[in-house]
Amino acid sequence: MSRIIRPRLTIAATVLALGGFLVQAPLSAVAGPGPAVSGTLVSPAGQKLGGVTIKASVEPTAQQMIDLPAGAVVSTVPVGSALTSSSGAFKLQISNFKPLKKATDDESLVSIILEAETPKGQLFYRVRLVFTAGNHLRVYQPDLDSDLAVPEATRSRIIGTAGDHAPVLALVTTQVTPTEALSPAILASAAGKGEVDPPRTDRPVYNPPTKGVTAQSGYEPDVWCQGATWTRVKSKDIADRNVSLMDQATGSKTKGSFTFETTTSTSIEVGITNQNGKLATTMGMAKGTTTSASIEAPISKKTRAEWWVGYDFNIYDYMCQSATGTKWWSGYSEYRPKVFNGNVGRRVWTVFKCKSANERTVPTGTTVTISKNWTATKSSAFGLGGASMKASQAWGSTQTVKFIANNDNTNYSLCGSTGNYLTAQSRMKQT
Repeated sequence: MSRIIRPRLTIAATVLALGGFLVQAPLSAVAGPGPAVSGTLVSPAGQKLGGVTIKASVEPTAQQMIDLPAGAVVSTVPVGSALTSSSGAFKLQISNFKPLKKATDDESLVSIILEAETPKGQLFYRVRLVFTAGNHLRVYQPDLDSDLAVPEATRSRIIGTAGDHAPVLALVTTQVTPTEALSPAILASAAGKGEVDPPRTDRPVYNPPTKGVTAQSGYEPDVWCQGATWTRVKSKDIADRNVSLMDQATGSKTKGSFTFETTTSTSIEVGITNQNGKLATTMGMAKGTTTSASIEAPISKKTRAEWWVGYDFNIYDYMCQSATGTKWWSGYSEYRPKVFNGNVGRRVWTVFKCKSANERTVPTGTTVTISKNWTATKSSAFGLGGASMKASQAWGSTQTVKFIANNDNTNYSLCGSTGNYLTAQSRMKQT
């Protein structure tokens, strides 16, 4: 079993990949200013939170996480901290940026986890950033686009960029008990898809050493573990979800199809569930591993198809360990995308009312292929722990929907939800 001990004091370390396992090598702190992340920290009610220490750490790459065997222990490496001002503003300078280089994937992405404990709940948020050769942290544009496309003021998110494309974050604490799903404001914005996991085979037993601790008003692992050291342990269980990506509706004059091939840009939201299996918080977007397989599914006339693809998810249980060596499950588990599993299907969706400005007539007998540059979905993406999660996808020639005329003499029109088909809509119907 591969094990990484989570540094809790002043020792810095870097994560290395070695034969599919993660090991740890010491590093000394790097002198001089490093890359920075800035933003604000507020409570769920919008109260500015000053005098709060925000800690930053780096985690292994998505592929390193996927490659770990069941039972492997994963932890993060501290890289910096910042104190918020009276207005809740902060600028977190990365004081130890060498670990970032070791945890950067083939797209130069690095995952940074931000943590804080406050009287108004806790912060536990993960953001993907681009780590450049000049030791700068820049915003990952698809994640910024995703946060802007699906705005949710009740959740932490990227809201823009500062100089040199550095990320600007709007961080929001959350107050939940160990058995509560999410704050009412978040639940109100998320309708679950009703997907239920089969019973887990190696779900840990929830038996904390301090009984009756229920006032854990937050979702930060230091709180879950009552101040003890925490790590993540990879489960052998695999969860699967149907992740919706595009909506298509044929009419009396067309049939259609959906084609998908996973790419490095396919990203799916990471979720954390509590001991009752309810969603406690989201942890930003993550990639699964890529495959070379592609699929195509057809539909006939007069069919409404919300197209989904199957994804497997790895599960990581948050485990605690006291200074005396006592170990227990915190009650929280993290679901991360693993791999497209080859499945494809469709649900029925409620078709929008077409605006005349978004309708366009197609030449007689024509087949129209729609490849959107990029799309983000949430309400129709996938369900986890009673709430809906989002997905984002860059599209190309191998990710398309088609409308096919019934015959060479058929004339028809297409309408998109926010524009005509020439603007590559992710929700399209034949009129």
